[in-house]
Amino acid sequence: MEFVIKQNDLVRELQTVTGVVEKRATLPILANLLIEAGPSGLSVGASDLEVTIRGTAKATVVKPGSVTLPAGKLYEIARSLPDSDVQFKLLERHIVSISCERTRYKIAGQPRDEFPKFPDLDVTKGIELPAGSLRDMIERVGFAITTEDPRYSLHGALLLIQDGTMTLVATDGYRLSYASREVTLAKGAGEVRVIVPRKALGEVGKLAAEVAADSTVTFGRSGNHIFFTVGDHTLTTTVPEGASWLTAARSAS
Repeated sequence: MEFVIKQNDLVRELQTVTGVVEKRATLPILANLLIEAGPSGLSVGASDLEVTIRGTAKATVVKPGSVTLPAGKLYEIARSLPDSDVQFKLLERHIVSISCERTRYKIAGQPRDEFPKFPDLDVTKGIELPAGSLRDMIERVGFAITTEDPRYSLHGALLLIQDGTMTLVATDGYRLSYASREVTLAKGAGEVRVIVPRKALGEVGKLAAEVAADSTVTFGRSGNHIFFTVGDHTLTTTVPEGASWLTAARSAS
């Protein structure tokens, strides 16, 4: 594997995906980012087994390949580099050399095979939601999501989409927050009712803040996962226990 990327593009991508990485990961590999260089450029991914994120960045790929690298260390190195082209080259034993002008680093990684697999998604079946409205709603309800209640359904916010309205509701058992916006949905989109976990919701809010307010977020379900595609990034999360996804064609109502 060998590729060249602009330092500011590298830092921006790492800032976007490292929020998913657990600081105290139960498995060592979960503290790493998956770095893949291919024909379409550079792909960077992170996972904590429940929430995953994957994005792409512009890069000149000399030789395709993949490796996982420690997220914290890589981000620290990237921020310290000059504002110039950064060259990554995979050496033996999963060692990666990083070069930028006169600066040189070597960082030890782990093979791609040990990293969790990303869910297979069909984003064509998603629902288009306004990024600006979704971001504002997340900011309004996020504070009320609990992290201590044994009821896992309270560890997220209820996302309800029906009759041209998008609603988010969250509670910690004492406080309740509610936000609603009118949205334009494709014909036959049906009804959606699902719990979005706190961490995933926060990361979606960050992604939505990085794109124009009039952009769209593609939201949908694949198996026991829900996903949000924002710009060049796709975030997935498992549905919490006790949560549900309900769809009903409008024609049947």
